[in-house]
Amino acid sequence: EQVVTLIDVNGLRMKDTMRAKDLLSMQIKIDSHNYPETLGALYIVNAPYWFSGMFSAIKAFLPAETQKKVHILGGSYKAAVDELVAPEHLLADFGGKSSGRLE
Repeated sequence: EQVVTLIDVNGLRMKDTMRAKDLLSMQIKIDSHNYPETLGALYIVNAPYWFSGMFSAIKAFLPAETQKKVHILGGSYKAAVDELVAPEHLLADFGGKSSGRLE
């Protein structure tokens, strides 16, 4: 099985970038080393215009296969996400129908 991860960076300020870069880099490295084939895709949504440039610095340290799975999207992410995640599995915050509760 593979996992699609959505990270919402809405409200991220440029002054927060070093902390965000460190956290994102650490998360991707942990996942790629410990769960190498489980990442189907990572979508970073609501990214401000400058975020792609910041992410380029992190991207260079990631394996090529992982780089292909990371997608930086602004506020117009819904169409891309809808192709991968059924509405019943997507949280309502992202336009889906899931409450996020495990039953």
